[in-house]
Order: sequence, then structure tokens, then C-alpha cells
Amino acid sequence: MTDVQHLIIESAIWYSIGIVLVGLRLGGQARRYGIQGLKPEDYGMILATLFYTLFIVNNVATAVCFSVGVDSTEGLSQLVDNSSDLYVQGSKFALIAEQGTINTLYLVKGCMMVLYHRITEGRRAQIAAKILSGYTLLGWVVNQFAYFFMTCQPFSGNWAPDPPSDQCVSWQNYLILQAAFNISGDCAMLVFPIRLFVQTSYPLKQKIYLCSISCAIVNKININGTAWQFWNVRQASTAIYVANIPILASMVRNFVDKRMAKRIQQSNYKVESGLPSGVVADVKIYDRIITS
Repeated sequence: MTDVQHLIIESAIWYSIGIVLVGLRLGGQARRYGIQGLKPEDYGMILATLFYTLFIVNNVATAVCFSVGVDSTEGLSQLVDNSSDLYVQGSKFALIAEQGTINTLYLVKGCMMVLYHRITEGRRAQIAAKILSGYTLLGWVVNQFAYFFMTCQPFSGNWAPDPPSDQCVSWQNYLILQAAFNISGDCAMLVFPIRLFVQTSYPLKQKIYLCSISCAIVNKININGTAWQFWNVRQASTAIYVANIPILASMVRNFVDKRMAKRIQQSNYKVESGLPSGVVADVKIYDRIITS
């Protein structure tokens, strides 16, 4: 199996799971609140999914055009020598895929920040949430600036068969700045719920749940030097998963709680129907004590 075939299969698997999670989340939210009752983060997730789709398609198209993983200037030189048209097309697809990655990641972070704002409503920790939101917005702005002005000058050199500088091939300066803001922002999103864990009175299960969410976000940092097409798929897909799984878990928990409450109510009714009135009254009093 070639690298391109491997990428197509892996992308299809990651993407399918992501779309299913987003669909379940939006379907559950629409059923619970109605179409008009969807929250801002739900619309943000729809937009993130569109950019996610844009990224997946163009990432695969890049690999198809380049035919090999573009991990070195030598590989690009061979491609330019063989087919300059494919090199131009692949480079343009790579630029579109990178834009899809940036917007997917930061839209997902924005959705998480809305969740943090809701959790900290009326608490002092909301100040930290606002600061983190501002830093996330700054990170997106800096990434966009670096994308257009630090990848290659002039920008058209990004797809030129004879690039004017090594930056047009390696994107070294851009990638350093992108990693600095992306990783620091993820670390801050990890520290934030840990602070809630220490300072607030949330139940232990909820605190651990918040930490697990943020650990999953930070888990997308690449430390193995995998080919960038494959890693970008995993990075963007993990971000989509992390932002949707908590909502789905909450929906499942509410559904199970309602089913259990309904069964308990039905069983209590059956018990009460066969008891004298005085015993029924005692059972109701006991139920109120237990649920209070």
C-alpha cells in the first residue's frame, strides 16, 4: 500500500468518525432545544466542520499531486523536475489545507472557551476564562498574519516551480510561530480546568471530567515527527472529537437519568397500588427524604 492510499484510508476513517460525532451532537441539541435554540458553540462547530471538510479534501489532494510525502526540499526538487504543473497544483492545495487546519483548530478552541465561560459563570475564574479567550483570538490573528506574510514573499512564491527562498518550501518561520501560539494556548487550556479543580466546589467526577477534556486537547501535540499530511489529519480530527464528546456524554447521561427515573417512578407506582393508604403515605415521605 502506498503512502497516498494509506492517507486516503486513514483520512476517511478519521473524518467519518468526526462527522458522526458532530451529527449526533447537533441532532441531540436540536431535539433538546429546537433548531432555533442551538447555542453559539453549535454554530461554531458547524463552521469548524466545514473547514475540517475543506482541510481533509485538500490534504488528500496535496498528497495525490505530490505523490510522495513532502518532508524535504529534495522531494520537492524531484517533483518539480518531473512535473511542474503537479507541483503548482499540489502547493496550492497545501495552502488551502493549511488554512483549513488553522480555522478548524481555533474554531474548536473557541467552542471550548464558550463551554469554560458557561462553567465559570458568576465565579472569579471567569476572568481567567476571558483572558484565555483573548489569547486564543490573538493566536488566530497571529497565525493568519504569519500565514500570509511569513510563509513566502511574494506569496505567489509558495507555488512557484522556482521558489525565491527556502521559506517558500519549508515554512520554517511560520511553523515556529504557529507552534508557539498553538502549544502555549493548549497548555493554558489544560491549566485552566486544573485551577477549577483546586479552587472550586465542583464534584470530583466533574473535575476529573474537565481535566480529561483538556488533556485530550494537549494530546494532539506532535512529538514523533510523523509525515505532516498524516499528522494534520490526526490533529484536526482529535480537536473535533474533543469538542464534541463532552456534549454527547452529557446527552447520554441525561437520557439514562430520565430512563432510570421513569422506571423508578413506575416501580413505585406498582408498589403503592398494592399497599394500604397509610403505608403509601410513608413510602412517599421516605422518597422525599431520599431525594432531598
